[in-house]
Amino acid sequence: MGMPCTDSDKDLFAAATRVCIGDGKTAKFWESSWLDDLRPRDITPKIFEISKRKACVVSKALDNHSWIHQINTQEGLTLTHIQQFAKLWEMLAGVTLRNDMQDTISWKFTTNGEYSASTAYLAQFADLTYNTNNATIWKMWAPPKCKFFAWLVLQNRVWTADRLTRRGWPNCGLCPLCKQVQESAAHLLFQCRFSGRVWNEITVWLGIHHYTPLTWRNEDSVRARWIKAVGAGDQHRKALASVMMLVSWEIWKERNARIFRNMAAPTTIVVSRIKEEARLWALAGAKHLSLLMSRE
Repeated sequence: MGMPCTDSDKDLFAAATRVCIGDGKTAKFWESSWLDDLRPRDITPKIFEISKRKACVVSKALDNHSWIHQINTQEGLTLTHIQQFAKLWEMLAGVTLRNDMQDTISWKFTTNGEYSASTAYLAQFADLTYNTNNATIWKMWAPPKCKFFAWLVLQNRVWTADRLTRRGWPNCGLCPLCKQVQESAAHLLFQCRFSGRVWNEITVWLGIHHYTPLTWRNEDSVRARWIKAVGAGDQHRKALASVMMLVSWEIWKERNARIFRNMAAPTTIVVSRIKEEARLWALAGAKHLSLLMSRE
């Protein structure tokens, strides 16, 4: 018995296929991507909501404009309904059915238009991981726990106050490090004044002054900052990737210590911890970090 088809599966299939209308006897009026490569339900979602027959094929829907008679006018039409109705009417005015030709469907992700499992897999999981993870996390030197933490951060999956609030979970809301701004991953790791002082000390220590935290405040996400710094093709890219993971991890640990153990350390102590940990990483095999540290 196969797995049930979810709404997400249907949305993916519609986005990945192109339907060319012939006689209109196969393609679904609302559910197939036949109108300018889009589904009419996506073009006019409000009209789709009040349609009484959502499974009809194109030919039956266009027959004497029967799709109009399928609209439930008892729902209470708004200006948005009227605007979307006019838009759909205008788009359908140029559609002509051909009784001598069947409807055809093609797969957008292959050159020949034929379905392939590999392209379907890539399309389905493309957004689950950022496509530069290998170059910015997994192939760089760091302990596995730090790599996994970095991956979570880039996907915005760490439980900072903003995410807890969106889930309806009680929290103080403020950044535990500065206690002035709502905590988010971006604020905690590079926008916070405390984190900024830590980063400034580390960049000076390693001699990478062009990575000054003063230029980071314009970035609105950790991903944007991370990719911009590590993916820039700099000669110290691999070392910087390790540094990014190490400093972010230590800032996260300090944050958790303040929340769960009521223990707070000044920036000087956090910086000392980072320096000591960096030396251990270098001894353990972080050769690019080791070369960068040799300049201190």
